[in-house]
Amino acid sequence: ELLVEVNCWGFNVYPNPATSILTIESVQNDLEKTGNTGIKEVSLYDKMMKLLLHKQFKGKSTTLNVSRLKPDVYLLKVKTGDKVFDKKITVSKR
Repeated sequence: ELLVEVNCWGFNVYPNPATSILTIESVQNDLEKTGNTGIKEVSLYDKMMKLLLHKQFKGKSTTLNVSRLKPDVYLLKVKTGDKVFDKKITVSKR
């Protein structure tokens, strides 16, 4: 079962909960109305705000490999231009 979460900020994060790969992608239809200029970087933090994963890129989508993380709730920060959005992400067992 694939769950896709659509955010009002112009990007999707799925699946949530994730077991191995987390996908973050811009939604083209929402780019203009939200001022989202595309995803510039993504960061994943644990509950203590320790940076676990970070990726800078130019494009409309990217993935994070979360398979090595223990099952828990994490904070995903998505930077789009000059805006940063936070989203709680759950990593679960396979």
